Amino acid sequence: MSKSKVESFVNETLARLKGDGDEVIAEKNFRKAKSAFKAQIAVQESNLVDLESLIEEREEALKAAKYPTELIKDNHSYVQGIVDAQRSLDSAIEELATAKETKASMEEVLTSF
Repeated sequence: MSKSKVESFVNETLARLKGDGDEVIAEKNFRKAKSAFKAQIAVQESNLVDLESLIEEREEALKAAKYPTELIKDNHSYVQGIVDAQRSLDSAIEELATAKETKASMEEVLTSF
C-alpha cells in the first residue's frame, strides 16, 4: 500500500475521531450568529410596525375619551377615561422607544461580526 493512501486513511480517521476542527466550528458559529441576528432584527422590524399601529389606535382612543360624542354623565368617569387613555398611549410610546433601541443594538452587534 502506498504511503499517500495510508496517510489519507489515517488523516480521514483522525478527522472523524476529532470531529469538526476549531476553524470549522468558528465558521459555523459565525454564520449561525449572523443569521440569528438578521432574523431577530427582522422580528424587531415587524414589532416596530405593530407598535406604530398601536400608537395610532391609542391616539384615537385618547381623542375619543377627550371628545365624547355623547353627553358626559359622570365627571369622574370622563376624567378617568382620559387619564387611562393617556397612560395607555404613553406606555405604547415607551414600548416603541425600547423596541427601537433593541433593534439598533442588534444592528450594532451584527455589524461587529
